[in-house]
Amino acid sequence: MIYIKYPIVLAAFAPVLALLFFVVRREFVKIKGKDEKELKRRDLARKYVFISRALIFLLLLGALAVPFTIKEVTVQGTPKLKIFVDNSRSFELFDNAAVSKLQSELENQIPVVTRVVAEGNESAIGDSLLSNIQGNDNVLLISDGNNNKGRSLGDMMLFANMLNATINAVELSPVNKDAAVYIKGPAKTTDDVENKFEVFVNSVGELEYNLLVTVDGDAVLSRKLSGSQKVEFSKTLPVGYHKILAQIVVEDYFPENNAFYKVVKVEPKPKVLFVSKTTSPYNEMMRKLYDSDFETAMPPDIKKYSAVVLNNMGANDVGKVDTLSSYLVDGNGMVVIGGQSSFDKGNYKESLFETLLPVKVGEKEEKRQEAAVVILIDIAGDTSASFRGGSLYTKEDVEKALAISIMDNLRGSDRVAVLAFNNDVYEVSELSRLAGKREELVDKISSLNFFGGTFIPGAIEDSSKILRNEYGNKNIILITDGGSPTNYEYARKFTKDATFTGVTLHTIGVGVDLQTDVKFLKELAELGNGAYFEPSEVQRVKILFQGYEKGKEDEKPPFYLDVLNSHHFITEDVKLTAGISGFNTVIPKGSANSLVVTSSNRPVITVWRYGLGRAAAITTDDGTSWAGEMLTKGNSVILTKTINWAIGDLSRNKEYDVDIQDVYLGEPIIINVKSEKRPVYAGIKFSKLDENLYTATATTTQQGFYDFLETPVAVNYNKEVGSVGFNPELSNLVRLSKGRMFSPDDIGGIIEKVKQDSKRTKIESVSYSWVLLLAALFLFLAEVGIRRLYENKIYK
Repeated sequence: MIYIKYPIVLAAFAPVLALLFFVVRREFVKIKGKDEKELKRRDLARKYVFISRALIFLLLLGALAVPFTIKEVTVQGTPKLKIFVDNSRSFELFDNAAVSKLQSELENQIPVVTRVVAEGNESAIGDSLLSNIQGNDNVLLISDGNNNKGRSLGDMMLFANMLNATINAVELSPVNKDAAVYIKGPAKTTDDVENKFEVFVNSVGELEYNLLVTVDGDAVLSRKLSGSQKVEFSKTLPVGYHKILAQIVVEDYFPENNAFYKVVKVEPKPKVLFVSKTTSPYNEMMRKLYDSDFETAMPPDIKKYSAVVLNNMGANDVGKVDTLSSYLVDGNGMVVIGGQSSFDKGNYKESLFETLLPVKVGEKEEKRQEAAVVILIDIAGDTSASFRGGSLYTKEDVEKALAISIMDNLRGSDRVAVLAFNNDVYEVSELSRLAGKREELVDKISSLNFFGGTFIPGAIEDSSKILRNEYGNKNIILITDGGSPTNYEYARKFTKDATFTGVTLHTIGVGVDLQTDVKFLKELAELGNGAYFEPSEVQRVKILFQGYEKGKEDEKPPFYLDVLNSHHFITEDVKLTAGISGFNTVIPKGSANSLVVTSSNRPVITVWRYGLGRAAAITTDDGTSWAGEMLTKGNSVILTKTINWAIGDLSRNKEYDVDIQDVYLGEPIIINVKSEKRPVYAGIKFSKLDENLYTATATTTQQGFYDFLETPVAVNYNKEVGSVGFNPELSNLVRLSKGRMFSPDDIGGIIEKVKQDSKRTKIESVSYSWVLLLAALFLFLAEVGIRRLYENKIYK
């Protein structure tokens, strides 16, 4: 295929042609005599000169435009190897003698340069790769693949691929046995609530051990186990700070990772106001979980409450809207529960109170607007990695399938554009109605090639430009495994900019957790007023875009409930099995987040931020008539989590509070204090962050429990000895740079791979300007020669 480097040069041909016509006609060809025969000869000569010179100028302009083709050229390089050796503590579990033998045998056969990529308690393998790779490198990584600092290993493997460097790795077996324990569970909770904790033991080698877990010195768990395990326990804790210690009794390599310390802060039950004209089925739950006050009308002063719950109240019964508005803006929460006297049945439509809510009253027959959707597909080179450990499919395969599946969940009247992106953005299909073009889109998506890096901000920006002047329900669906951390801030900015123009951003994370930045993609979805989906949840897109058109909605109860966004605090780990017999007819506002809907997409739980506060709308009733099943075991948790979300920070209304997060050795202990006066503590200097907010840092060299300002904090073993054993994802990661895993005794295989990879394929452009220049010169000489012969013949 021939490309043009400077196509704009060709635009000069038209004015050049006009000028040439003028010159040739007036000045260029002159023939003596003025009889009719000579005039005909003159005209013929001028036409001949005009045509030949036009062709000559066209050839010259074509040469200046630089036509070229692209071809692959194989370059034979000199086989040489860079060996990157892990000298970190976690790698001590492996046979260093085998490493030394491997290095020695390789040095005897090919040129070798050795570098240390991790040492002591720091495994910044990604940063070391960045510092030592120059391009066209052959690298052998001798490491356990556990990266605990700096840039991610996946990003650096992709960077290596962009530099035409290949990173291979050696799969070693551990020679020392070790087990590490850690605890997962809430750091903050409330009084008289049952809390679930998980204790994990990561074992390298076959080890038997005794696991002992204590809470404030009292044993809650004692078991004899072997190998890697996960054990759960539940505990109800009183107000105050509580110290949890998990220990394994075993003789292994790293004794310090045999204990894990955790501090849990238990706050008093938050003070909540429950306003209802009648006795509610919620009352028992409210008494048990919160310090609740029950009223039949809104009191004039609500500042002392962390949240207000309004049950089946009409717009005229909620009191002064200005009071509620200021209450929310100050950072408090509100939950509005539906029923026969609220929302569409309570005069909310176009009222001041409706402005505080994440929903607006909508008619039952109202159709959801047609959607304009940009599907963004990440085609970076790292998507060639396996979708899941042991999976036969790559992330590339899954992304294509997801994009096609999304189209299946859209209506023919919806307008769809497809963009692919890596470092740049490519238009696969312009925005147009889906009807009649699905097969064409399937073919284009299926033929996408995946290469290059990942630049999400540019993709979001280009997508929002496409949707800027569109009407209706405007959406971006981003399918990716995440981007480089250096792009995150710009991605956040462009997402916020998109929401200002009415665009909603949804994200789908593809890949294993090690390679998928789920936290970042969830954050983008939240900023974009959208939802985050796992690949298995993509069918929920149908709920998002196929509205409740008249004649297609649920006609008879029960109306079964679906979790639309399973990655919000309220819905995470919630499995709903409830149905409802009625609901209030509302439509989510543009910046709201629909969490739970009926199977026909009727909103049931919708939330949004109002100022610093949080407002939630539960648009079915309290169980009196419509939603009794929502109060059953397993379903009622969605209600308590909605109220907890509205409450937010349990320490928000305290005049004095100390907040310290548990840390690992080597990390600073950050002490944040809310106080009217600057805190004083021996050896620590506090700096003022904001009004009544101070911060300081402290360090320690020993693990265990420590106290600052009568507040305990847990300091655990260094992260380096928490990730022990061979990283099972390393084999997937090296594939990103077209590398392979080798056994330590496969010297021949390693050398053969180095020789093979030393033959580098380069992309070169071949210019054809010289061909056009020669053609122009030949044509010019031919024209001059023919013209001379013609003139000599005439005047001979």
